Amino acid sequence: MGGEMRRIILLSSVIFLFNKLSAYKYEVPKPVIVKDKFYFREVSFITNSRITKSPYYGTQIGVTQYDWFANNDIGKLIQCWGDTMHVTWMWYDGASRSMRYNFFDGTSWKFGTGDTGGVNVDTCYNGYGTIDLLSSGLDYICRHRNALSKIGVAQDSLIGEGNFKIVDIDYPILDTAIWPRMAIGYNDRIHIIGRSPNTDIVYYSFSSDSGKTFSPWVIVDTSDLAENSIAAAKNSPKVCFVTRKNNIAYYHESNDNGVTWGPKINLNDYLPEGYTNVYLNIQPFYDKDNNLHIVFAAYDVNGENSPAICHYSPINTPKVSIIAVAEDSLPSGVSCGANHLFVDRPSIGQDTVTGYLYCIFVSFRYDDYDVSTDVARGELFSAVSKDSGKTWLCEQNLTNTLGEDERYPSLAPQVINGVGSILYEVDLQAGSAVIGQGSYTTNPVVVWQKQLNIYNDAKTKEILLPLSLIHISEPTRLGMNSYAVFCLKK
Repeated sequence: MGGEMRRIILLSSVIFLFNKLSAYKYEVPKPVIVKDKFYFREVSFITNSRITKSPYYGTQIGVTQYDWFANNDIGKLIQCWGDTMHVTWMWYDGASRSMRYNFFDGTSWKFGTGDTGGVNVDTCYNGYGTIDLLSSGLDYICRHRNALSKIGVAQDSLIGEGNFKIVDIDYPILDTAIWPRMAIGYNDRIHIIGRSPNTDIVYYSFSSDSGKTFSPWVIVDTSDLAENSIAAAKNSPKVCFVTRKNNIAYYHESNDNGVTWGPKINLNDYLPEGYTNVYLNIQPFYDKDNNLHIVFAAYDVNGENSPAICHYSPINTPKVSIIAVAEDSLPSGVSCGANHLFVDRPSIGQDTVTGYLYCIFVSFRYDDYDVSTDVARGELFSAVSKDSGKTWLCEQNLTNTLGEDERYPSLAPQVINGVGSILYEVDLQAGSAVIGQGSYTTNPVVVWQKQLNIYNDAKTKEILLPLSLIHISEPTRLGMNSYAVFCLKK
């Protein structure tokens, strides 16, 4: 055995032993919910100077002071159509709040960039929306309006025009519904799911006439903490919505465009060994072959295993695979902020060329936290699957920005030849001012088109980085429990 090989084995053994000795019990934060206020409150603001690079990764297409994008899965805030992009986010200036819209026409952002980028979707106080497109490419934004406590759909007059007509959905009987999620699927049927702010009831409505009218709300399930999301296949009448109750995640699937729903499936039944519960941020998705995929964060209620980002698909065996596992713990007294695990907020998309699945998620740094709030700063990570989610490769830190907090990533469903379009927020003070973690700041909203593919050429699968005799990757994270990967050339 050569000297180099002995050194590799010795180093691997040391790393393995060090990781075992560094084991810790992970404490899962108790989820909270922000119940929308029907009044304005006075807020304080602070100004943060840039700590790291300038500009941000990607293009700043607007700002927000509302650093709580969602109680749960944020859904899709970005959609691609050829060379164009449609984006939406929850804008707030301390008094007014609205879903905001911007459009990239293939050359430039129509409604500007920087602090003034974007146009408001509505004139009333509204938020918690998502965006999707008709088969023609016309953009629709779903959101709820506080003044009326109604869910409605904002329909653009022309593709990328930014001139929206509002169609509200009538109240459920003796109740109301907010926190909507929307998916536009087969035959341009618009599917909406929402939850009562007064009870745990989950409601469903649809439109079969491009949003001119909507069906009456029907009760389809119950959930905690507004944890509900929905996805629809584009070329099949399949629809799926997810809910979560008492730390158990469920999904229902329809094979007839939401007319009827199949049995309630318990995702917790398929969790990998060592994991007991599903946390927030459950996102369903249909690939181009109409196969269902669900990404979510899972944890061990006993705290023996680190939280993980997981993937579920009924076509796989086993049905759940692990995308990434948290590798670090936080210093005493430091948290990731409310409704966040050490790894969380997964968002999934598929390459239109290769068919590979990509997942973007947040992982928090043990070595970088905001001393004013004792909240860790997040980084954007990615991973790729070449086999419909059975296995996941090439977990990588996309940002690696000490002193910068990247949160709430939304990956466009359409990854194009390895290039993913990602919308995310840069929170200038880690933690959410909306729930009292620090002060309000004017936070950049950024869109980043990032090469996620690990190959030079999708057809030949030529590896991007040529290997030396022994190639050692960079550490996965700058943390106590980091690890490196050793590759031997054949």
